[in-house]
Amino acid sequence: MTRDWFVLYRPTAPSVRAQCIQVLATAGALAERGHRVTVCVQARATLQAIRRAHGLPESLNIVRLPLSNTLASVGYRLAFARFVQRTAGIGAVLARSKRHAAWALDWFEGGFQLLVEVHEVDSLRTDRDAAEMRALEERVLYSACGVVANAPGTLADLEGAHQLTLPSVVVQNGARPGGPPAEPGHAVGWVGSIRPEKDPHTVAEAIRELACRVVLIGPTAEQVAPLAAAANGRLHREPARWPAEVPERLRRFRVLLVPLSAGRFGERWSSPLKLFDALQSGVPVVAADTQAVRSIAGSGFVPYVPGDPTSLREAIERAINDEELREQIVSAAEPRRRTWGDRAAELERFADRVLYP
Repeated sequence: MTRDWFVLYRPTAPSVRAQCIQVLATAGALAERGHRVTVCVQARATLQAIRRAHGLPESLNIVRLPLSNTLASVGYRLAFARFVQRTAGIGAVLARSKRHAAWALDWFEGGFQLLVEVHEVDSLRTDRDAAEMRALEERVLYSACGVVANAPGTLADLEGAHQLTLPSVVVQNGARPGGPPAEPGHAVGWVGSIRPEKDPHTVAEAIRELACRVVLIGPTAEQVAPLAAAANGRLHREPARWPAEVPERLRRFRVLLVPLSAGRFGERWSSPLKLFDALQSGVPVVAADTQAVRSIAGSGFVPYVPGDPTSLREAIERAINDEELREQIVSAAEPRRRTWGDRAAELERFADRVLYP
């Protein structure tokens, strides 16, 4: 049945940031399943440019806001108010931000049905004010109809921090469908940011003696320069690509790398978009051996020990050279592939159970 959805988040678009990709891809997939979905973006680009960069359907209602945060905030709240008025209290609101959920509840509590999407437990982070974050979590969770967690570890930690009694579900991320198989290339592909939780320095040390190139797609030349120096010239950079362009590029690598650091993010709170992209590509994947990765990929990747350059280098070399292993990994990855349409279907089923029984 067709439902009305509002995605409570306000990214800048088009963008290669994971949060923006995830929000827009989910909204687009829900729209493709026949729902009336509204999402707001701050943008200078045209709506057509945004749809093209992210591969979004015309049926998705994208509200284009100014780049000015002050003006965008006003437009965002007006768009939400119109949604609440139009849907008369039965619209489904998927909040990707707890802070946005809190102001929506302050303004319109009782005017919509709230599902909170949780990607981390802020009150457990050491870089946040635990008391302030706990108060925010309690405000939102105790007013929500249900919780959508990005990973099993996220939901378990949320349940450990709060006495949750509301319905909850784990709904992992997804990827764009892969294209036809390509002839394997000769380089190792690495896509995405180089934040500390992505284990970049382990990668730089591990690839110093590799016989093939490693291509990092996304970060700026200035960001890559220190890593390239540490990697002894084995690390090369390509500019970021729009989400709709990523699958075709990934299919032309010999191996794809998904690094993560040890710790709460890599072990428990991560649902890496780049891992879903890699599994979809038909190219063997080397990834950090963490609980979060195993929950997504099963045995469909060559594991390495996070933080161990020797383990990573050996895993990459095996994935490059061992043809039997390459075939095994790709075969094991196939049933673990997952699209944004799969994610939308799971969200739809959860909403039907919780909001529209």
